[in-house]
Amino acid sequence: MNKIAAKAIVRAANVRTASHFRIDKSCAFDSCADGIAAHFGYPVIVKPLSEGGSIGLTLATNRETLEAAVMGQEADLMAESTSPRGPRAWEF
Repeated sequence: MNKIAAKAIVRAANVRTASHFRIDKSCAFDSCADGIAAHFGYPVIVKPLSEGGSIGLTLATNRETLEAAVMGQEADLMAESTSPRGPRAWEF
């Protein structure tokens, strides 16, 4: 399932989720990176939209590690803000 669609479903049930930014692979990297930096700063969690669990998850701590995470994937991605207590993974 698409992670952004899944977030919409759980948010409709009043479940809080981390803020996210969609990374469209057809978009120029610089505009995506600028949007992520403006919305969240670093670190951010980068993950494929359609993989399950934590498959393909990368922690980007700066622009260079964000670029490596994005360029290493073929499909669209999403970046999520991290919790002040650190990233967590939940599976249902």
